[in-house]
Amino acid sequence: MAMVTENISSNLLSGGRARLYVSDGSEISASQQEAVFADEITNYNSSIGHIKVKNPGSLIVALDKAQNISYLRFLLWDNCGPTKQQPSRRRYTYRLLCTESYDPAGSEWEVLYENTQNPSNGWQEFYFEDAARNISALKIQCFQNTTASAHKDSTQIVSVQAFTHPTKSVIEMLKDKQEEIGGIFAPPVPGIVKNRVILGGGQEQLKTMVQAEINGTISKYIHTLHDEVEDDQERKTLEAMEKDLAHQNKSSDIERQINLFYGSILKPIDEAETRVQRSFKWIGRIALFVLVLDIIFDIISIIQ
Repeated sequence: MAMVTENISSNLLSGGRARLYVSDGSEISASQQEAVFADEITNYNSSIGHIKVKNPGSLIVALDKAQNISYLRFLLWDNCGPTKQQPSRRRYTYRLLCTESYDPAGSEWEVLYENTQNPSNGWQEFYFEDAARNISALKIQCFQNTTASAHKDSTQIVSVQAFTHPTKSVIEMLKDKQEEIGGIFAPPVPGIVKNRVILGGGQEQLKTMVQAEINGTISKYIHTLHDEVEDDQERKTLEAMEKDLAHQNKSSDIERQINLFYGSILKPIDEAETRVQRSFKWIGRIALFVLVLDIIFDIISIIQ
């Protein structure tokens, strides 16, 4: 018989464990805060069921104490409440920030993500790539509403949730289907995810490696041009560009990043390929040995 544990919400913001603050000083009632942090999304439309933030402005979510968070999500108004209406074409641009130590008088905020080049609505999901982050407050900076409706000057936020553990995988769900494990994993998203983002160092490493590849290609072109250019001034310009690229590579620690990339991705692939090649060699030798035996047996049968 499966063990049943007490079904406690895993949402770190629900149950009075966080407070909401709007940058323009608008008062948010206790019932509004409860609805925004609730596990179940109640009915919402263009007039009710959301917090309205005047653009440009921000919504701050302050936890009662710092918590380890590895997965968070929030819902931007999309006209798709429980009645499943026609999705809205309205999109929003925003920036997501966090701080380990929140102070109403002033905090140091870290930018986690911004979508200024890709406006979105609906559920916005964020996973920390390596490990949970110790966070005492979140800030959603709201910039723009893309539609020319009556609500064009504001951003409507329906729900904000944060969890220590992300949503269970399908395998975990099948394995634990007989158990009640409330209070551990985040419940599935009650709607359509429009934006899913992995937050962490991997993005910066990839950016660095791409930049290294670009710099290497440019250096090759400069080297080729250097041999063909005869004007002294143009040669000096090319030499200055080469020095600048070399400085960029050194300052961004390209060698370390490439080694990291090789060690984590390329090396395992090389090793796997080597094992496959060895397997094929043994298969080839065994096949050759079997063929030789067949020939020997055929010769013996002929002789007999």
